Amino acid sequence: MGNFPLRGPDQKAWSSEHSYDLVAIRKRESRDPFYQWLTDYLIPCFHKRIGHRFRKPVPEDPESAICEYSESNLSKAVNIFGTVLASMIPITSIVILYFVQSNLVRLGLSVLFTGIFSCCLAIVTKARRVEIFAATSA
Repeated sequence: MGNFPLRGPDQKAWSSEHSYDLVAIRKRESRDPFYQWLTDYLIPCFHKRIGHRFRKPVPEDPESAICEYSESNLSKAVNIFGTVLASMIPITSIVILYFVQSNLVRLGLSVLFTGIFSCCLAIVTKARRVEIFAATSA
């Protein structure tokens, strides 16, 4: 039914009372928070505003208005973004600290950049807290 919820006899097929007979073919991998935000919020907003003009509905049911975005392409893009971000933040902090003369401001900026780096690692990767601590304490 396209952009409408299910109506009729199958409208409660995914309710908790029928959860015992629902089976997934493949378990979805756990993703990092950034990937979750991208797939749950950004892609639907993009599709609503712009993407529907470029994406054709699935060929099996063109009247449904259901479009498909490749999960592998999204995963690759998020991995590339995370890698570039994780490598650019330390370099950026070094360049900025090079131009600052005051030692007190340098210390404050070091704390700020370390915090930004650890937040980015927590958001863009699936790293555990101990791994993030090890990366920021070095």
